[in-house]
Amino acid sequence: MATKKNITHPEQKNLHKDHRSRMRDKVVKNGFDSLADHEKLEYLLFYSIPRVNTNPTAHLLLEKFGSFAAVLDAPESELLKIDGIGQTSVNFLKLLPQVASYYINSPRVNEKRFSGWKDIFEHLVSSYIGVTEECLRLICLDDKNNIQFDDFIQTGTVSSVNIDLHKILEVIISTKTSNVIIAHNHPTGVCKASKDDIRATNKLKYYLEGINVTLHAHVLVAEGKYCVINN
Repeated sequence: MATKKNITHPEQKNLHKDHRSRMRDKVVKNGFDSLADHEKLEYLLFYSIPRVNTNPTAHLLLEKFGSFAAVLDAPESELLKIDGIGQTSVNFLKLLPQVASYYINSPRVNEKRFSGWKDIFEHLVSSYIGVTEECLRLICLDDKNNIQFDDFIQTGTVSSVNIDLHKILEVIISTKTSNVIIAHNHPTGVCKASKDDIRATNKLKYYLEGINVTLHAHVLVAEGKYCVINN
């Protein structure tokens, strides 16, 4: 019996020819936001998967995880289960939230101060984009709200981070500031202070008052929201 051969019509063969170039031209002309979510993933995967149609893989990612953001937040082990996704693509996808966070929080020319409390709180929310463990952030300001220090000073686990008084004191001494704001996040998504959070805030405030330093706020960040812990 003769073996049946699969015949590829020229139209099918050329279906994806120059597809990547057309998508790149579309992004250059109309911006990344002009793409649908599956197209955004398809486009990004161009950079980790050469010469392969990434459209089916993009659809599989959305079907599995539900949204663009959920894909980037997904555990590596789950991403690797998707047909077409290898370690190189996983590394690339996991890097994107970190790059976005770094870009948002990188200082601009002449950008040296906050305009008010809302500005500070929104800045803190954006600084935790892509952060999957509880981390403590410290902001030191002078009397004119000029930034003397603004960075993470401790990393904990997915469910806890300690407030190291000695590390905070080291930064205060090096910056010679007397006004500080601290923040930490809840990766679990619960934007509500625990009893331990309130207790730690009161302890830090009492400690700083003893060295004439004002704790203006302890901000809790979770799922793009924030609350100020009462003390």
